[in-house]
Amino acid sequence: MSVNENHRAKIEIAFREYLNSDYFQGHVYPGQFYEFCKQKREFEKINHTLCNRVQLSVERLAMRVDASFRRNAPLDSTVNQAKQYLKIALECTENTTNLSRELRTCLGDKFGDFTKYLPVKTIEYMHSIGLKPNELPALVRDDYPKFFRKMQMEGYQKTSQYVEYMRNETIPLPLRETVQQDESGFLYCFISNHAARTKGYVVVKIGRTKRALSRILSHKSSWDEHRVMLLAYTSAVKNNEEKLIAHFESDPLTISFYDPKTKRKSPELFEIPALYANKLFADFLESLG
Repeated sequence: MSVNENHRAKIEIAFREYLNSDYFQGHVYPGQFYEFCKQKREFEKINHTLCNRVQLSVERLAMRVDASFRRNAPLDSTVNQAKQYLKIALECTENTTNLSRELRTCLGDKFGDFTKYLPVKTIEYMHSIGLKPNELPALVRDDYPKFFRKMQMEGYQKTSQYVEYMRNETIPLPLRETVQQDESGFLYCFISNHAARTKGYVVVKIGRTKRALSRILSHKSSWDEHRVMLLAYTSAVKNNEEKLIAHFESDPLTISFYDPKTKRKSPELFEIPALYANKLFADFLESLG
């Protein structure tokens, strides 16, 4: 197993555990998953940068198990507003026989916003099952109406039943394929215009492309900050790109480069002695046989 394959396997295990933890409340949020990993010693190195490097996004993991994915986690203000609206709705239910009119009276010009959280037709059911505001799951605003309608439609008595439904344990996370679909293409190594922090070093970018010729021809207009240094054809470009990155990572003379714009480690950029990149790239090609 390559270094990246080991990382993928661990990410998949972490995702299974996340789905079955209290962190999961019906929808998958990348930031929430990374926070879960941070709290677990065995998964603490799993973050956005690592998932991006091994090309295994949280969204892709969610799709595998048919779990609902949301790119942005709910704001505390949104969750608190939903709880406040539910509290008002339950109080109104106890004091009137005309709920819609009572809600309009209590909420005034906030009634329109209220209906974006809580469908009026679901309120009496929520009251009948004794749902408490502090039992609401943390959701983005658009998901609250779906939550209330699902609770009523399925006859759920507890929020945990909704979470269990959304967890969808009947569709297991498949084992990672040992043989992946691949394609032919070119591995490349460019000298970047980024300034190396180490004297005598340059910053190189490695990666893959399907069409080397078009990449070279468009280089002046699209890639002014780079010049082609090395190119190599391979019939398994995806798999070999992973091996190439791992090869550069493992060499004692290379230094990981942090992108000055994002302040994050870039998986494809390395500081390396100016005359050493050719040898390192050639050694990798020789290792492929």
